[in-house]
Amino acid sequence: MIGWLFLLLIYARRKLRRHRAMSAYRHANARAFALYSQHRAIGTELLKALQAERAAGERMEAVLSSEK
Repeated sequence: MIGWLFLLLIYARRKLRRHRAMSAYRHANARAFALYSQHRAIGTELLKALQAERAAGERMEAVLSSEK
């Protein structure tokens, strides 16, 4: 009887360990995807800001050259 209980305890421990490992893996993947999404959003924002700055610079050059 004690042997069976011991084997059941070992099985339960393994199952719990496997469950925790899979949960941690899913959590890590979700976190990595969230970080990737943040990096993409920051990159897109930066690109738009650089394009706006370049357009403003071109407009300024056009205004300055038309004044001469």
